Amino acid sequence: MQGITMNSKTVRPEEIVQQQLDAYNARDIDVFMACWADDALYYQHPDTLLARGTR
Repeated sequence: MQGITMNSKTVRPEEIVQQQLDAYNARDIDVFMACWADDALYYQHPDTLLARGTR
């Protein structure tokens, strides 16, 4: 699987997913949200927008 460049470091998508899962399990909202892009859109299927961005 191809990596994503973040802050000049290449990160594999599964590393990001694991980091967010670990943060969720630790109830660490700051680390959890650090995995999101500023322009992220979070939907409930099929088209209900639940959250936008990281703020």
